[in-house]
Amino acid sequence: MDPITTADGARIYYKDWGNGPTVVLSNGWPLNADSWEGQTLFLANHGYRVVVYDRRGFGRSTQPWNGYDYDTFADDLAALVQILSLKDVALFGFSMAVRALAILAGTARQGFRRSASSRP
Repeated sequence: MDPITTADGARIYYKDWGNGPTVVLSNGWPLNADSWEGQTLFLANHGYRVVVYDRRGFGRSTQPWNGYDYDTFADDLAALVQILSLKDVALFGFSMAVRALAILAGTARQGFRRSASSRP
C-alpha cells in the first residue's frame, strides 16, 4: 500500500487488513503501527477491517518540519479516513492518540460522532 499524502504534503504510512466493520487503531508516543500487531491480527482474523498507521514523524511516515500539534494529528487521521473511504469507523487509541481522537470527534471532522480509548 502506498502512503497517503496529507494537505500539507506529509506522507502517512498505513496498513489495511481484513474485511468487515472497520476499526482504526491509533498508537501513542513514540510507537508506530506495529505496536498494534497482535490486536490487528486478532481483529482481522475475526471479521474486522483493521487500519493502523504511523503518525507523522514516527515509523515509516515522513518527518516534515511542521505539523506536530494535535490539530494536525487529527487532520492526518481525518485525511486517512477520507482517502480510504472509511465509513462507520470505530476508533481506538492510547496515550497521545486519545487527544487527537477527541479533537476529531469534538470538531465533527469527517462526520465522526464519538471516539473510544483503550489502555494497554
